[in-house]
Amino acid sequence: MMDHRLMPSLGGMLFVPTTLEKGAPALIQIANGQKFPNLRTVIFDLEDSVKAEDVPLGMENLRRALPEFWTDSTVQVYVRARDASNLSALVQMPGIERIHGFVLPKLDTTNVKDYFKRLPRQSHFAIMPILETMETFSTDKLLRLRDILDGNNLYGPRIQCILIGAMDLLKLLRIQPDIEDTIYDTVIAGVIDNIVLAFTPAGYKVSGTIYRGFGEELEAVLSREVELDTKRGMFSKLAIHPRQIEVIEAGYAVSIKDLLRALAILAPDAPGVFKLFGEMVEPVTQIEWAKRIFARVVRFGLSGGEVTAPGSSARSHDLQIELKYKHLNLTWSQHWEPGSPDRLAAAPVASYLEVLQLSESLQIK
Repeated sequence: MMDHRLMPSLGGMLFVPTTLEKGAPALIQIANGQKFPNLRTVIFDLEDSVKAEDVPLGMENLRRALPEFWTDSTVQVYVRARDASNLSALVQMPGIERIHGFVLPKLDTTNVKDYFKRLPRQSHFAIMPILETMETFSTDKLLRLRDILDGNNLYGPRIQCILIGAMDLLKLLRIQPDIEDTIYDTVIAGVIDNIVLAFTPAGYKVSGTIYRGFGEELEAVLSREVELDTKRGMFSKLAIHPRQIEVIEAGYAVSIKDLLRALAILAPDAPGVFKLFGEMVEPVTQIEWAKRIFARVVRFGLSGGEVTAPGSSARSHDLQIELKYKHLNLTWSQHWEPGSPDRLAAAPVASYLEVLQLSESLQIK
């Protein structure tokens, strides 16, 4: 199974109701990157943020907007269907081929086949299921769902990311956490960990949940939650307000220590085990982590540094990356294409001893 789902490309994923006051023109502006230039992924919503009686309005806004979506927009566009029946209506809309895919709410073992049979077999649509039903509390059910996805060539390769419906799970538990709490301060922290443990080793990417607070005074809480997401290997997160995006993605920028560790691990002459920053480094067990570090650097940058891609070819997807941090200057090649893993075309340094010297010259301990 392809593991492109592990690569961090979605970033902060903004939920937008399809019933916006300004209607289709607002959806068009957002989808084409005109409203929020730094937005990577938008999810136009027909489910929780839309009242049942307003679904026809949301569908009409989407119907009018779809033909105006740019196929070369920098924004990945997804639509969250209301249910399987609504998905059937969506795939019939003129212009629906202009979106990247669909978000499927409340997906579990009881409806996964019903959902997927509504999708054209030969379509390009990627899928992001949301786990948010009673089954999500059962490790056995999570593993069963994963087996269903893995066991069907139509299902598994289409899954771009596994989403977690934290608000629905808390609703089932009749819990409303304090706004100063992260999701990991609640009882469903263990549920999130179970989802990560069930799906990540099988090659699926798992996304962080939404955080309800979007005022400036609450950004520290969001930052703390993002930090806890990243410790679980999650480098995308659902957002409910545009101002959350910058906070979320700032948490995905790579630290200089992690970059240097990755450099040493990927060096051609790296020994089987060595010491760096007072830690044991073992390339054979850490190489996949190191590759992901470089994918993150390309996507989200380096904390305190500058990353650019001058002269890169969008047509061939060959990226020539330049990185600057204090007196450190690195250049490397990275190849990327839709549906395949980011991979380094050349190691950024010739020897892991260079990394040790860099660490000393930068006075990083």
